[in-house]
Amino acid sequence: ATNTSSIPEVTGDSAILFEPFNVEELQKSILKIVKNTDLKNKLKNDGISRAKQFSWHKCAEETLNVYKKVLNG
Repeated sequence: ATNTSSIPEVTGDSAILFEPFNVEELQKSILKIVKNTDLKNKLKNDGISRAKQFSWHKCAEETLNVYKKVLNG
């Protein structure tokens, strides 16, 4: 994943990050994953675990809590 914007925050440790316009870095990252089955499996499992931390329900609850704080002072 690219190392810009909110992507590093979203992916946490479950991705290999690279500069978005650095083709060589992207190529090295892809080859690293393709050649290393353990790394590929780790990133896959970490990604699935990381994704479970996000949901529309949680987003709605957190947004509602912000609105409540703003309205209450």
